[in-house]
Amino acid sequence: MWKPAHPARTATFVVVAVVFVAAAWVPLPYYSEGPGPARDVLSRISYAGDRPRYDPSGSLQLTTVRYRQLTPLSALVAWLD
Repeated sequence: MWKPAHPARTATFVVVAVVFVAAAWVPLPYYSEGPGPARDVLSRISYAGDRPRYDPSGSLQLTTVRYRQLTPLSALVAWLD
């Protein structure tokens, strides 16, 4: 019958692998803030009436903020950033 050469080392590896997978997938009750997408909103502006209209030559960007729920691994990465 076959016996592993180092059962303590194998058990330690399995425990570390399970903790690492749990740290990557278990959500925490914390969120991180980051830059969200910027979208052009000039196409959504409508003009009413017969007043003179001056078309813009540039763009008007609406910036947003993105919130992400953290896992222990992503919290560590965000803290180091």
